[in-house]
Amino acid sequence: MSGARLSETQRVIGFDPGLASTGWAVVEYQKDLRQPCHVAHGVIKTNADAPIQERVNKFNREVRTLLEWHGVIPTDLGIDVQVCVESYQNYGRVFWNGVQTLYILGALFTQADALGYTVHLISAKDSKRGIGVKDGQKTTVQKAVQEILGLPKPPKPTHAADALCVALAHLEQLHPGCARAPRAKARAA
Repeated sequence: MSGARLSETQRVIGFDPGLASTGWAVVEYQKDLRQPCHVAHGVIKTNADAPIQERVNKFNREVRTLLEWHGVIPTDLGIDVQVCVESYQNYGRVFWNGVQTLYILGALFTQADALGYTVHLISAKDSKRGIGVKDGQKTTVQKAVQEILGLPKPPKPTHAADALCVALAHLEQLHPGCARAPRAKARAA
């Protein structure tokens, strides 16, 4: 991948974007350990009753703070991009949700560019496949992330687990074999 920084310790910040709730996650790859390590995860929430501009501005401020706080080491940013239409019955609603996600992507791109981050986009399907998850069930992703990172329990909320999945999938692209669920590693061997 062009622009990727391969160093002794590499930090990746993953996002699962949405206007109401955006999952974020920070993981590090430590070359001497040859595995990813959990740093932090959470969600950025906005008030559904607030005007869209206020919601995007709040998100923009929180992303800036998050990137400045966790970006101590030169980092890469992985963003889960879901552009899909699940059914034509709710086409208007799906379209509006997609537009709202684009607002959030715009804020992420703006802050990443201002701070000199390299941005990598990955689809939801590819992020899950990247860590060895075949089905996209939320609980399956949570359990796989828990196994990979050695967490005491599955990460919550699910948006944060998806962001961890995005960050791990990006690390897997940079350091093949480092961020696959143990069962997926066994199948590949």
